[in-house]
Amino acid sequence: GAVRAWYTLGLPVARAGGTAGLASLRRAVDLAPEDAEVGYALAVTLAASDPAGAVAEARRVLAIDPAHAGAAALLRRLVR
Repeated sequence: GAVRAWYTLGLPVARAGGTAGLASLRRAVDLAPEDAEVGYALAVTLAASDPAGAVAEARRVLAIDPAHAGAAALLRRLVR
C-alpha cells in the first residue's frame, strides 16, 4: 500500500542524505504510526542530523514494540 511506497521511496534517498527521503519516511510514519519498522527507519535516518528527533522516534518505536532491538540499541547510543 501507500505506506510501503513512501517507505521504499524514502529509505534509500534518506540514507544518501536527501531531504526528500526524510520527508517520505515522515509521510510513511504519518500513514502508519503503529508500524515499528517504519518508525525505526525514520529514527536511524534522523540520528545524524537531528539526534533529539531520533531519540523521540526511537522511544515511540519502543512504546509500540518494547522488544525492538534496533530501536533500543539506537537509543542507548544516542543518550550516552
